Amino acid sequence: MSAQHPGVVHEHAVLTRHLGNVQDRVSRLLRDKESELQALSREIVRLRAQLLLSRTSMQWHMS
Repeated sequence: MSAQHPGVVHEHAVLTRHLGNVQDRVSRLLRDKESELQALSREIVRLRAQLLLSRTSMQWHMS
């Protein structure tokens, strides 16, 4: 390994830092998307409940 060109070592360090930055960005994006997915899932449950109540009310002529 001591025969490596100094430019290769520097390039490797630059690429390694870049990869770390990309991994951090992807991790943040995944966390953001997971939060968004959870919020949308909660909204779906709420809307389904609202629809169920509305249809039940209509069927029992309670509206």
